[in-house]
Amino acid sequence: SRLNPLKRRRTMMFTQEELQNKLHTVFVRKVADFQRIESIKRLSQGANSLMYKVVLVTEANKERNFCLRLVESNRVGTSIPLKTEAAVINLAYKQGVPVPRVV
Repeated sequence: SRLNPLKRRRTMMFTQEELQNKLHTVFVRKVADFQRIESIKRLSQGANSLMYKVVLVTEANKERNFCLRLVESNRVGTSIPLKTEAAVINLAYKQGVPVPRVV
């Protein structure tokens, strides 16, 4: 599933603290060995999406990298719903294609 607590209808802009708090809530629920967020770096900003690199630290003190994309609506451009896109990415991952895992 997508990171639903991060949806915002009017704007995708968050302060660094707001984004970190929202991500912390998600990672506590979705990543079993989550300990803390090490860093959040914005990679790009498009017309209707933002891309971030998120590094978290596990209880074993190992870093895990995540790619976070925030979109303004529940569609990518005018093409497919995000739920469909996530299903396709997960299917590609299961077949050995080097794509990010959807959490």
